[in-house]
Amino acid sequence: MVGAHMIKGWSATQAGVALSSGEAEYYGVVRAAGLGLGQQALYRDGGGVHLPLRVWTDSSAAMGTAGRQG
Repeated sequence: MVGAHMIKGWSATQAGVALSSGEAEYYGVVRAAGLGLGQQALYRDGGGVHLPLRVWTDSSAAMGTAGRQG
């Protein structure tokens, strides 16, 4: 979102097979973060606009997996 305006939205089918619903949610979080970083770079390089990146999810399994190190 930039202000009250949505700048990116998408819908897709699952590309790979996940072994659990938490893993499927994690794949979605990773994809969202990657697309967000791409949009962030586009705005920064194209217009010098620096935007923060925040990815939201309601899956505690995805948040737990994403928070691991190693």
